[in-house]
Amino acid sequence: MAVVAGVAGMLLGAGSAALQRGMGTWRVGDFRVVDADVPVPRAEAPETRHAFGTVDTGGTGAHEFVVRNSGDAPLTLRRGATSCSCTVSDFDVADGGAPDAQKIVPP
Repeated sequence: MAVVAGVAGMLLGAGSAALQRGMGTWRVGDFRVVDADVPVPRAEAPETRHAFGTVDTGGTGAHEFVVRNSGDAPLTLRRGATSCSCTVSDFDVADGGAPDAQKIVPP
């Protein structure tokens, strides 16, 4: 009986781990191109983080991240979601972007 319980526990544990892995948050790099003959965009950013340091209550700050498309197809950038209203993302209208929408970066 102990052997059956042990096997059942291992199967339930493995199944639970597989289910959690399958339901996890997708991150950049989790997607792979299957067909090498299809042109794809490739985003490159020399800087992916910026530390503002201490910002006073009610203070503001801005930082521009440069994204280059080194791929063979247009890259579509969309406004990202944030966890609070203290951080927002938009696109510079003067540079062909549309605030609150998207920007197409040619190869």
